[in-house]
Amino acid sequence: MFSIANEIAYEGKMIFFAPKDPARWLPPSDSLDTGSSAWIQAPGSTSDKQVVPNQVELVHQALLALYRRTGTLPPVYIISPFKRVKTALAEQLGRREAWTSAAGHGPQAPKITELRDWCKERIGTVHTFQGKEESIVWLVLGCDQRTAGAARWASDKPNLLNVAVTRAKHRCFFIGDQDLWSGLRHFTAAHAGRMPRITPEQFVRQMTLPSHDD
Repeated sequence: MFSIANEIAYEGKMIFFAPKDPARWLPPSDSLDTGSSAWIQAPGSTSDKQVVPNQVELVHQALLALYRRTGTLPPVYIISPFKRVKTALAEQLGRREAWTSAAGHGPQAPKITELRDWCKERIGTVHTFQGKEESIVWLVLGCDQRTAGAARWASDKPNLLNVAVTRAKHRCFFIGDQDLWSGLRHFTAAHAGRMPRITPEQFVRQMTLPSHDD
């Protein structure tokens, strides 16, 4: 994540003292790890401004997988460049019935007050999380070809992507149409061999299984 932020905001000139032990870039052994950072290729059509419903549903399914795995509301930040995408995520994930499918023979669905607090603390726009950090960050991009102008607006200033990426201490996942976003200004840094591309199915599977990264 440092190399992406460095190229975006500092043109490769940031003075940086990296830890000698690469393992220090990994989540602590006693904390949640969801595997290596990646770009989840999740194109789709928008339904409300920049909202892509299948991206919202993918976030929902990945969170359910983590909830089944850990029995607690996941300690991740979910960030979007757009207020409408943030609202759509909070509306879907803030409903208790959205989590009942995770209960089954596993954990009970969280209480509505817990969900409201979690959504307020964990879902927001880039500006919501300035000055904060979390081990794992998901960046939900939204947009399709019809709303490509909004994507160009979001990518125009380095601060937007830089802040999102640097919120992540260990893992960062981009959820969106790589074919749409990767050629845009500043997003090329995330595409240039630094963010492996995976499918939505692979992403949910990563959330389900403990990481075996070294």
